[in-house]
Amino acid sequence: MVCEYKKTEIGLIPLHWEIKRVGEVAVEKSVRNKKNKDIPALSVTKHKGIVLAEEFFSRKVHSENTMNYKIIERGQFAYATIHLDEGSLGILRNCEQGIISPMYTVFEVDTKIIDSEFLFTLLKSKPYIKRYASLGQGSINRRMSIPFKVLAKFPIHYPPIEEQKKIVEILSSVENAIEKTEAIIKQTETVKKGLMQQLLTKGIGHTEFKETELGVIPSTWEVLSLGEVISDLKAGVSVNSENRTTINSEPGVLKTSSVSNRVFNPNEHKAILPEEYNRATVNPKKDHIIISRMNTPLLVGSSSYVDNDYPNLFLPDRLWQATMIYDRTWPLWLSFLLTWTYMRDKIGGIATGTSGSMKNISKQAFLTLNIGLPPLDEQKKISDILQSLDNRITAENSKIKKLEKIKTGLMANLLSGKIRVNIDQLEEVLA
Repeated sequence: MVCEYKKTEIGLIPLHWEIKRVGEVAVEKSVRNKKNKDIPALSVTKHKGIVLAEEFFSRKVHSENTMNYKIIERGQFAYATIHLDEGSLGILRNCEQGIISPMYTVFEVDTKIIDSEFLFTLLKSKPYIKRYASLGQGSINRRMSIPFKVLAKFPIHYPPIEEQKKIVEILSSVENAIEKTEAIIKQTETVKKGLMQQLLTKGIGHTEFKETELGVIPSTWEVLSLGEVISDLKAGVSVNSENRTTINSEPGVLKTSSVSNRVFNPNEHKAILPEEYNRATVNPKKDHIIISRMNTPLLVGSSSYVDNDYPNLFLPDRLWQATMIYDRTWPLWLSFLLTWTYMRDKIGGIATGTSGSMKNISKQAFLTLNIGLPPLDEQKKISDILQSLDNRITAENSKIKKLEKIKTGLMANLLSGKIRVNIDQLEEVLA
């Protein structure tokens, strides 16, 4: 149902919607932890809202004396006073009470006027985040401070309370579908990790095993070096380029970010300058593996399987392309092996370099790493099993993208009042 609109200071809104200042629907809370209570320390993040500080940072980040910390109660809001324009805002949902650094602002809403979850969705929406920049106090862009006394003057628009709750219910249904899909992906990744450990060390259906330098492996497997299964390991050439993607059939040079966790991303490239065209030599080719020989300590040794030929793209000098001995090695199997945690650790262990931010792998050190090699037919079977899990993860990620698109569209329409969706229509919207 489409409704009529009225002009306001923040633009057109439905006739029956209201505009108030944040300070008319919310009050700041600044209760200090004066008794130094031992209650959970929390942080506010851009993407996850309010989280347990120790879990988020993987370490304790607050001092023993938290008497100056603010107490936040369930249902109250908190935001990073200097990062609100980046979306650092949350509601406390998962515990009754917590403490939060004095750098955060805490406030509570009048739920007779405005639904907390509706206000949260509104304040986190892209149009509102863009508007926060005009509120900031400070000379350095990223350090703009928005204390509550400033936010209190900020105008917000909203429908009657029942309509707010209906909007929240619709958006929550989509968010729940996204969370369930994320849980499926996480579970599938856990299964895949366990299967990789099993399949890449014990294989399929073996009853006889042997002790080797790699540990116990099936008796029919060989212990070989990577140099005995890779016939060629060729680096690209460093060429001058523009910081943009290619147009039409322009040649492009890959970024190191094109290689990550076995998935090759050809869109991660830059356009080569015309005078450099002749210097680029190595194209990504189907059934080859690209390896990052120079990168950060975390990413050095990353590799990706190439599933197509890319005649207009070229490797830089920081990437290798591996050509397999194909009557001995199934490239898809080797790509799974090289991204297995055990092998990633071994490859990371041979990386050298005095810089803490950049490491390098030598070709000789890489090719002398030993692996347990199954017969070719078994390599193919192992690849099929692991690829089926990857396919499921890909399908679920596509589903998330679709749901995110639906959510974005719904937010734009529902929060502006352009379209009013009844709750009974939700199943039809998500179908």
